[in-house]
Amino acid sequence: MTSEELNCLVEEMPRERVSLSWISEHIRGRSTELVLAILGLIGMLPGASGPVAFLILPPAIGLILARRELSLPTRIKSIELPSKPMRRILGTAAFASTWWDKHGKLLGAFPGMRRLAGILILMLAPMLIVPVPLSNVLPGFAVATLAFACLERDALLFFAAAGAGFVSVAINLLAVFSIGGAILHAL
Repeated sequence: MTSEELNCLVEEMPRERVSLSWISEHIRGRSTELVLAILGLIGMLPGASGPVAFLILPPAIGLILARRELSLPTRIKSIELPSKPMRRILGTAAFASTWWDKHGKLLGAFPGMRRLAGILILMLAPMLIVPVPLSNVLPGFAVATLAFACLERDALLFFAAAGAGFVSVAINLLAVFSIGGAILHAL
């Protein structure tokens, strides 16, 4: 997805409220990745990571099954969000896309990249629920970056995001097992 497409989306966005179905209709074929990137960024917020962990499951499965259209229940797609924060998020994504086009993009996509991203995102979803302060930041970042790598069709960014995802899983598992061990030891 180019920064021009994202900027056009921001300009065409309704003034007050926007739904995920509106985004899906205006970005044919790559709305899954864009919605996953947005959800990953929202998942980095402390109170929102729990619900986001469940919301990213259908689109991640859609990536694995190689669906081009957004895979979310109609009820969730129809939820309207305030346009102002969505404009900011998409504007930031457009800026990142422009920057990445100029300075990054060294490798193109590889076959199966979207499917592998879906599998990694499914692995990261439970990490967003771990009840340890700030444990949701790295998995949310990894989800957003994996989705952005698929949007940009860039393998280098994908591998960097996958590395962050694996580190996130390792750190969260270590924290969970440490807390569990301490609880068992105290009993």
